[in-house]
Amino acid sequence: MLEKQGAFSFRRRISTARLVVRRVAAYNSSEPTSNRTTALRAPYLWTNVVLCSIPWKKIMLERSKGALIHFDFSTDFGETCVTLHTSLRLAMENLHRMRGLTLWGPIVPLLSDSDTPAPTLRILTLIYHVPVIDGRLPDSFFAHISPGLQELCLNGLGISPHSPLFGNMFTGLTSLTLIPCRVEHGWTLVQLLTVLERTPSLISLTLDEVLSILPDDLSLHSAVALNPVNLPHLQSLRFEHHRLVDCANLMHHLEIPPSTTINLSTIVTSRIALTLPQPVLPRRNLMYNAPGVPLPLHKFQIMHDDYNPAIQTTIYFSCSPTGNQEGMFSLHLEPEGFELSASDVVTVCKDLWLEDVHSLYLSIGRKSFDYATVFALFPAVDKLSVRHSAWHDIVKALASGSADGSDAVQLLCPHLRYLEFYCTKLDWLSRSIDVDENFFEMLATVLEVRRACGMELDRLLIFGEEILCREVADLRMLRKRKILKEYI
Repeated sequence: MLEKQGAFSFRRRISTARLVVRRVAAYNSSEPTSNRTTALRAPYLWTNVVLCSIPWKKIMLERSKGALIHFDFSTDFGETCVTLHTSLRLAMENLHRMRGLTLWGPIVPLLSDSDTPAPTLRILTLIYHVPVIDGRLPDSFFAHISPGLQELCLNGLGISPHSPLFGNMFTGLTSLTLIPCRVEHGWTLVQLLTVLERTPSLISLTLDEVLSILPDDLSLHSAVALNPVNLPHLQSLRFEHHRLVDCANLMHHLEIPPSTTINLSTIVTSRIALTLPQPVLPRRNLMYNAPGVPLPLHKFQIMHDDYNPAIQTTIYFSCSPTGNQEGMFSLHLEPEGFELSASDVVTVCKDLWLEDVHSLYLSIGRKSFDYATVFALFPAVDKLSVRHSAWHDIVKALASGSADGSDAVQLLCPHLRYLEFYCTKLDWLSRSIDVDENFFEMLATVLEVRRACGMELDRLLIFGEEILCREVADLRMLRKRKILKEYI
């Protein structure tokens, strides 16, 4: 198969074209013979070589001699030792001219014993999913890697925090993905921060189950005296399958740009674990140098999934800071042994700066939820979008009030101007939305109450249809609408 980049014709301007050669089959190929011949005669145009069979590995590597290549192939666990060693030999013979190397399968541990230098290597991806073995790569493996290595992905393989890879020679590393073997002993937070301090040029960082599970007091004690690590170029951070306290500890010791996209995934074993000594979202920030100054947010999402019986409940908190360059902050909670309630949401969000949030998205599902408690967290919200939720409970919450310190009671979300109830046919079929048959009558009543308090809506969207709601006559017409019986 030939992939063409941009507007390209085999008969015109072939000298300026760039080809990506992927899995060229010798027989029964759907590609015209002329195309295959053209590709084989122009190896200087190849950008990536993705190979499957041994014969074609040999042909492509021989034809591309002298060119920097990205070598990408996988090996099956059912392949014979002869096939594996042949693939390994081909890789080793050409390692000196590889710009990128991607290996899947049992060839990976064979490669780890290699001492072949790779002076031009910039991208290294090793994937090996066999959790019953010791999957740590020896330190000697990285002693022969080029100091110019920019991207490293180890999936199913471990690496020592003292590896030469994290020495002074590899300060140009821009992308690091570590998903170690499940039987691999994790790092301490101190070791992780030390590694990050030695890789200041990181743009993308993914860490999945990297840290060891330590008692809370020991985990906190080990990180108290550490200085923050500055990663001024970081654009993406994924920290998955760790405890909430570990997420908070890591974020507390990082100085990152406000435009960084942050994804945290954590398992919570008790409600006590939701109470943290410091906020999850980093307060110390390159844009806001003063310690303790929170990062303002203006978009927030709360998404809940309770359809997987293996997971009682899952809640995603996602929010976006203000500014020209917007990053995203996402927190994924998987509680074990209990269901997250609205008060738990308040516990997690209490240290976040939510006073400036003006856009709120809810997808809570059909579970019973105290929406009024959640709405009280967002006094400035002016746009509310609802999907997988109990619609009538949300409408009731919009008629609720909160005390403002005086005898008066202020309705929740006083600045709300945009309200949307959205769903698809699949939402109805999955029964993820709960709607009362008197929904429209209830909604009209609540909007009348809010209108009397000077809080009328500018736009109302239901089922994708924009409904007039500014005048009294509009609300009368809204009251007459009915929910179809098949949707109740």
